[in-house]
Amino acid sequence: MARDEEPGHGPGGEVRDAGVLAGGALRTPAGASAALLLIALFLLLTAPVTAQIVGRVAYRTGAVRRSALVCDELRERLAREGDAPPPQRPGGQDEGK
Repeated sequence: MARDEEPGHGPGGEVRDAGVLAGGALRTPAGASAALLLIALFLLLTAPVTAQIVGRVAYRTGAVRRSALVCDELRERLAREGDAPPPQRPGGQDEGK
């Protein structure tokens, strides 16, 4: 099974995981279901922040193929702030936009 086909990976993985927790909360005693619902809520609230941080780290380490980006707002912001653009890893297609 490919990594993006595994449960919890790929688009919507966190939402799917939260849905499983919410469904499990319906079938468990009241005390445990409250905890499961809180965990599901936590997953839904933190997933966008986590995705943004992972994307920013990938960009800053040069793991992102910049030629695949439609709009590179982070590069513009780093240039305004005087930070050097991140290095492009070998094999990447950097067009220098």
